[in-house]
Amino acid sequence: MNLGKIISTEPDRLGQPVNIRCVEEITNTPVLSFFLRNMAQLIDRGHSTQAIPSTARLKAIYCEIDGVVVGHIVFDILDGHVPKTSWIVLSAIDPAYQRRGLYTMLHGHFEAWSKRLGCGKIASFVHVDNLVRQASCSQVGMKPVYYRMEKEL
Repeated sequence: MNLGKIISTEPDRLGQPVNIRCVEEITNTPVLSFFLRNMAQLIDRGHSTQAIPSTARLKAIYCEIDGVVVGHIVFDILDGHVPKTSWIVLSAIDPAYQRRGLYTMLHGHFEAWSKRLGCGKIASFVHVDNLVRQASCSQVGMKPVYYRMEKEL
């Protein structure tokens, strides 16, 4: 199994060491099951998901505490966009580890990696009812760009 490269070890808000790892592809990594479990939970709560590319395309920055994956930012690189865009497919922190600064920590490394990959923008869909995600995006400097309007027939 590919664990990915440790790019940093930092303390969380409780002082516990957190390994930050990156993987070029989430297939055959410990982050895959965490990603799939969080995606299933979103679908169970009624959130629609956009088309998910093959896991062979998806990259991840993830954190682990005591060898257990407790959070991730899974993303795809959209080369055909101008500027080249790092698209967040799904970000999640295990509820038992929230409020410890993990998302902010991950996001800083995600931005740095995206810049190294030549991206000029990061972007993500956020459901209108997902106030927690909207707040976390705002906290790291992301802002809404447009609203998609729909009517069910």
